[in-house]
Amino acid sequence: MIPIEQQVHGYRQGHQLLSSSLSLSKADQSTIDQLSDVAGPLRPGEMFSPYISAYPLPSEAFYVLARTWQDLTVARAGCVRTLSLLIPVTGWASAASLRPFFDLLKDAGLPSSAISVDVVESAPLPLPPADDFSGKELLEAMFLEDAKPVALFDTADPELVAERLMTAMWPGLRARLALSTFALSPRKVEGRFFDLVFAPKDAKPRFSDWPGRRVDARAGRDSRHRWTGTIYSRVFIEPFPKLMSDREGSLIETSEDGSVASLRIALLWDELLEKVDRSPTAALGLLDIANSRSTLSADTALALTPLLREATSQALSDLPAADAWDFLVAIVRKMHAVYPASAVKYVSEAAGRLAKRDPDGALALLSRSDPEDMLAVVWPTVASGLAEDFHGAEPALISTVPGVLARLLASGGKLAEAAATSPSMISALARALSAVSPEQLASVRVAMLPLLTNDHQVEAAAPLIASLGKEELLAEVLHLEQTNGLSSLAYAGPISARARAIGATASLRHVLLQRDLTPGRSSFLQATLTPSLDDALWLISNTALSVEAANGYLLTLLRAASDLDRRNLLGNEAVLDRVPDEGADVLTWAVFSGVLSLKNYLAVVLRLLPLSGVEDRRRLASHALERCLPLRLPDDGVSIVSTLIGVMAERVDVGLVARAGLGRQADTDLLSRNLMAMGLSAEAARNRFVEHVDEIAAALSARYVLDLSKEAASSLANLLWAAQTTKPIVALTASGQLLPQLFRSRAAPVSIVVAACFPVVYRELASKDDVPDLVRFIPFLDWDRCKSARKELVDTFLVASAWAPEDLALTAFLCLDLDRILGRVAESHGGDQYLAHVLVGSQRLPDGPRVATEAAIEGIRKAKWK
Repeated sequence: MIPIEQQVHGYRQGHQLLSSSLSLSKADQSTIDQLSDVAGPLRPGEMFSPYISAYPLPSEAFYVLARTWQDLTVARAGCVRTLSLLIPVTGWASAASLRPFFDLLKDAGLPSSAISVDVVESAPLPLPPADDFSGKELLEAMFLEDAKPVALFDTADPELVAERLMTAMWPGLRARLALSTFALSPRKVEGRFFDLVFAPKDAKPRFSDWPGRRVDARAGRDSRHRWTGTIYSRVFIEPFPKLMSDREGSLIETSEDGSVASLRIALLWDELLEKVDRSPTAALGLLDIANSRSTLSADTALALTPLLREATSQALSDLPAADAWDFLVAIVRKMHAVYPASAVKYVSEAAGRLAKRDPDGALALLSRSDPEDMLAVVWPTVASGLAEDFHGAEPALISTVPGVLARLLASGGKLAEAAATSPSMISALARALSAVSPEQLASVRVAMLPLLTNDHQVEAAAPLIASLGKEELLAEVLHLEQTNGLSSLAYAGPISARARAIGATASLRHVLLQRDLTPGRSSFLQATLTPSLDDALWLISNTALSVEAANGYLLTLLRAASDLDRRNLLGNEAVLDRVPDEGADVLTWAVFSGVLSLKNYLAVVLRLLPLSGVEDRRRLASHALERCLPLRLPDDGVSIVSTLIGVMAERVDVGLVARAGLGRQADTDLLSRNLMAMGLSAEAARNRFVEHVDEIAAALSARYVLDLSKEAASSLANLLWAAQTTKPIVALTASGQLLPQLFRSRAAPVSIVVAACFPVVYRELASKDDVPDLVRFIPFLDWDRCKSARKELVDTFLVASAWAPEDLALTAFLCLDLDRILGRVAESHGGDQYLAHVLVGSQRLPDGPRVATEAAIEGIRKAKWK
């Protein structure tokens, strides 16, 4: 469906818009207001039939197709009524048939109102011919010569001519066309003359200054162009008008489809297609046109390929050799721009026959400069042709430039096979390989090296072997073994030298030891064990040796190695994993040497612990703790740290653990992990942490806040509670150190630690006349110590969103001052709501504090109600 808007213009105190189904921009409306008026001044009493105007609007959003009637209902002479269809440009340009638009303009009386309508796109219907006028001259003027506006005089049926002409146009041209089937004087749109106007014969004097062509529709003239008859028949005679055939139309590009030059190019294309089977050079013209297109229809390109192949085959067979090579170069280079390599190869296959006939010419062609490598597809074809008469081509091949010889042999096939059997070619190839690029050397190697297996060919094989990678070198050894059982001893030197150069000696040994050593294998075996990583890897991967034997060799190698070599060896995970348990001394050295990655370090430490005596285990654990506590470990690391702490047992250095794992250098995740590991450690080690919890607190107090996880906070709280039983003074000291950090840590779930620290300090304050020295540095302790402490506690809980309300109840319970602390909550802003949270959370407390909390809150509420 194409939506169509309308406007009606006519006389109302002057020519003006009478009705419109939409509003247009000022420029568009001005254009349609002007062009809807009569097309030129009428003479007194002059009558005219309704006529068609067609033109684009300045905005290019709409194309106007309009019919204008002479309005005899108005007393004033020269008045008209015009119905203008406003058609979306894309719909107009691409419509297969224009008849639905013309049908909307049928002569059924003067239009009075504009409405919106939808046009259903339909298949084109045949149109009657329009052959009784000078259509050939019109088409030549519009399409085959310099484009100028055309005035066509005295046409019998201008509307039919216009419809056929617009239907025949391709979209870009149709969208720009400005046309009027009746004009008494020149017409313009946006300052340019209409492309085509139809005028009565007696209006010719008014076109005296017309800048374009003036054509008499009834005057006969001979065609001036070879394509005139073709397009005349297509546009004005055939039932379905079309300027271009489908084949020609495929050449029109979106970027140029508004240009009439495209028609001439397409017609030339069609002409060349007709000639290509008789004149091969026509193929070059076709390719020139194809190259001028930024895109080419895949179907068009595909249909052209067989024709190009036939033309090339004919040219290479019929032309003299020199001309044939020039033709081949020309067609390959022209195809290179628009065709894939497979199509160019298909077209140029005949080059092989020409190469057989003229090897010198072929090599001269391939020696030409070709910076874009357009002739790449020709090389294999030429190589195949040269191989068909190798003895005739051999002198030219031997004397050609190194790069050409190398590339031809890289094509493989019969030419490479023939060259491998010729001593002269072997020498020529050896000389050529010393002068070619690494890329060419690699391509020659793929084709030639499998053919070089005998001692007399080693001259050419040596430089190819010297370019092999590790896997390629091993494959070459296997190839030589399959070919002659490694009896070509001249290859041992180049192969072993390459193995040393690329570090493939161990792999070479592995290949050679897969079977029993023969004299040939012995000649190729060139290595001894040294304290090097390559040798160690060869040992541990050598299936010719048992695991026990390989491990024994490896351990001996490690014990004899210097510190530097040992570092290199044990820094390799594969070597490290193969050190046997008997090498605990080597593994211990690796732990303390600093050579191991954290992953390997942990693996070795955990492996050594059950293999070591008590003192050695503690030394390992102490070293591991010092390294691991500040670092992230696999998984959560808790089990590893707790295991290491457990090994230390009652000998654990609490100060070391605190400094390494709890100081400022540890991020929040590590801090939480280490505290959890301390809480989960074996009983003996945990007792040490309880006894020295003040050292833990000292390390933590260096941090501004305690950003702990909930689990880490519980672990720390449990240590503090345990210390209150066994080391009350130490617990008091630790609590006093931690409280300032805790009250700053409102965003962390540390309220359980507050429950462990605050009560012991609070009770101490309540029992003394003066602030104890141990907690004198706590900032909220003034002359009314307990009251200040209660206020600070409650105020902090009320604003600390991460703190559990039930921990406030637990704290108050342990302070033995539940009523006053919760009473303080009730007096605070929002206290009632917070007490409700405390009551809900208290259900998670043990029975004692839970029951006491419920009773205290009930009493507070009753007192407040009274």
